Amino acid sequence: MGTDHHNDIHRSRKKMLLDNFVGGIAWGFGTVIGGTLVILLIGYILSKVELIPIIGDWMHAITQEVQRHTIKN
Repeated sequence: MGTDHHNDIHRSRKKMLLDNFVGGIAWGFGTVIGGTLVILLIGYILSKVELIPIIGDWMHAITQEVQRHTIKN
């Protein structure tokens, strides 16, 4: 039941460092992807809002700029 902490003590430092490194990379990657999706969703919603024309125009300009650069590449 649960993890056996006795085995954790006898794990090699190399294995422990590798596990923590890979876990940190996965956590960082997940954070970046999650943050990107949240910002994308907020930006999309704000670009569709007509009650706030300044933000809507700003998001429209950003969208056009991104599309212009996407077409070039």
